[in-house]
Amino acid sequence: MATRLFSLICILLAGVGCTTLQKPSAIITGSSLQGVTPEGFTVGLNLDVSNPNEVVIPLSGATYSVNVVGTKLFDGVASPSASIPAKGTLPVTLPITFAFKDLLGVKESLISSGGALNYDLKGALEFDDGSPFPMLTAKVPLEYAGKVDLKQVLNDPQILLQSPIARELAKKILGNAFGF
Repeated sequence: MATRLFSLICILLAGVGCTTLQKPSAIITGSSLQGVTPEGFTVGLNLDVSNPNEVVIPLSGATYSVNVVGTKLFDGVASPSASIPAKGTLPVTLPITFAFKDLLGVKESLISSGGALNYDLKGALEFDDGSPFPMLTAKVPLEYAGKVDLKQVLNDPQILLQSPIARELAKKILGNAFGF
């Protein structure tokens, strides 16, 4: 029985070696403000994801860390639903959600920047070919330096009325612009 199991494993591993998948790639093409709520705002990180393989590869997730002025602001996880076509490229938007409460911790740098939120993102896209072998899961690194204009984010009076934290940020960071 053990000999048969060993033979089966060898055959499976030999088959895997014959169908080696190449790593997908991702190019960041930019970012844009996607929406604002009383809790925070979402920036869409726009990517062109390419698959050099003869088979469709599903994008299974993304992990990332966002830093402001060298300080970790938060870690995030996203589950974009996309299948990258064989020998093709697909535009994908990765949502990055910033909470107003997290920004209170870096308000001094926001004040000195005139309300510009300069951030760095480091993370990875994760692809899974659906096989039971975790070694076939590919990770593609992502690095991006972005900027969000908090004047644009905090220009909705409804958000300021509904969110005490957004109001506090507007007062401390953008006080003169809003007459606070």
